[in-house]
Amino acid sequence: MSTTAYPKMGRFSVVPAADLIALASNANAKGPARVGDLGFGKRAGMLVIRDSGTGDRYSLVFATGDTPAAVWLAADGATKYTPV
Repeated sequence: MSTTAYPKMGRFSVVPAADLIALASNANAKGPARVGDLGFGKRAGMLVIRDSGTGDRYSLVFATGDTPAAVWLAADGATKYTPV
């Protein structure tokens, strides 16, 4: 399996909450999103499903920018996930 692969739910990648806030995670690495590349191509407006880790808590989040440090924001605007 590629290092860029996250499980899918429909057309969305399911990303662990810990990866959204980890600056060096594949979710925050900028890249062309080809199989085998580092990162899955974070870009402004990218939608992913956040997995809280409990197996039953999912939420839709989107990237506010292209850089690894760009914030992920919950679709309802209530929560920010800032990579550090």
